Amino acid sequence: MADTALDECIKECVVARWTDAAGGRVLTLGSVLPINSEDRWLMLQVGLGPSVEAFVRFTLTVSLHVHGRSRRRPAMLVLPAPALASCSFASATLKISEAGSLAPALHEAGFSDDGFVLAATFSLKEPGYVTLPNSNMEVIRPANATASNILAHLKSLAHTLEFTVFMKPSDYARAGLKCIANHLQNDALNPLGLLLAADVGADSAPLDWSRCELFGTGKKARRDRSKSPRRNVRPRTSAAPPPPYHEHHGAAENAPPALCVEGSPSCDVSPALSSPPATAPIVAPNTPTAPRESPQPLVPSPSPRTAAVITRVDLEHSLALWIAQACTVNPDVYCHPGLRSALRTMGRHARAADPPAFGAARARCAALFFYEPRPNAAAAGANHAHPPELREMYVTDMEQLLAWMLGEEDGHRFADFLAWTDLLALGGAARDAVASGGDAERVADYNRAKGVCISRVLAEYG
Repeated sequence: MADTALDECIKECVVARWTDAAGGRVLTLGSVLPINSEDRWLMLQVGLGPSVEAFVRFTLTVSLHVHGRSRRRPAMLVLPAPALASCSFASATLKISEAGSLAPALHEAGFSDDGFVLAATFSLKEPGYVTLPNSNMEVIRPANATASNILAHLKSLAHTLEFTVFMKPSDYARAGLKCIANHLQNDALNPLGLLLAADVGADSAPLDWSRCELFGTGKKARRDRSKSPRRNVRPRTSAAPPPPYHEHHGAAENAPPALCVEGSPSCDVSPALSSPPATAPIVAPNTPTAPRESPQPLVPSPSPRTAAVITRVDLEHSLALWIAQACTVNPDVYCHPGLRSALRTMGRHARAADPPAFGAARARCAALFFYEPRPNAAAAGANHAHPPELREMYVTDMEQLLAWMLGEEDGHRFADFLAWTDLLALGGAARDAVASGGDAERVADYNRAKGVCISRVLAEYG
């Protein structure tokens, strides 16, 4: 069937979130994937036909090594139509805060509309498959670590039966999801599979993952593993049990590279910073169980250094989001003389991977910003005439309010974004109260503005 016979009911940029079947980690793929500068826009495309046909796929581009050069190639994750049924698909409009730790990134990517985001959940009967353009290359190699990371995540998603995608809640997206739900009521969709591949964009074929060398799975990695004496130890029933394993015995330089196999699709760069995967000698069935028997634990615990790196990246991302939001009010906020010290303090605590100190510094910096978003927000010369004790009293009060707001959302550092306009109004009321020398009417205006901010947070997170 030609692609023109299908009704393309939805074509939306999405971000997917799922739990890795092998490692138990929550992974994401899409426009908010925080890795380098690779094109990572993940598109959900659904074509529906008049005779109960369906062609559901996710598309993106990835950089591969082709004849010694980096070339961008379209990749496609196809969901088999027989795997879809009315009970396998559900969609809902959520408050963006319900997306958890993804909320700030979804907001930054423009997925939020008035604080809401559209979520669609797939529960499949069987996993999908990934396609790439046909090629005579014996080995498929990503061009860089970013491309390897994207392919590893795509592989994990292809082996996952349940996942959720987030998108902007546009009228087009809502109508498309409703159309999909109505179509799935038949519970007898006809698969189109690769019949449409040529029309969709390329002469594609399912990707044989055994031909794909993700980073850490190449010839050198296999050669190193084959040379490892630990791999050549044969089972001996009379042998003494191996000595107890202690983490400090394993040196990173003696460990084999990270292995990406069919059951463990994720090859993220972060495991390179953690403790090396355990690859213990083979032991006989009647010997005591060795702690390092499994070459790859189901739920690997990150080392302290890895955890610190993850925390630092998260805090730096939060800092970048806050500055970007502040720039919508004052594009030169980084030059603001009243904020320079506070901004540096935020950066220092982000670099130190210290969330409590970062949160306190963010509350202080935000309070100073909302009080005076521009250096001339107060009347020229009048700011110096304000009683400094009164000014500090209002800034400190807003600082305490912001610290409470950020704490109410359980550490996602997003509450001030949702109440941004209200906080700007609160800062203006604080300036008026200080300029009036504490006039009762101005103080009442400030308290009313403060109440609006508090009610906004309680309504959102209460």
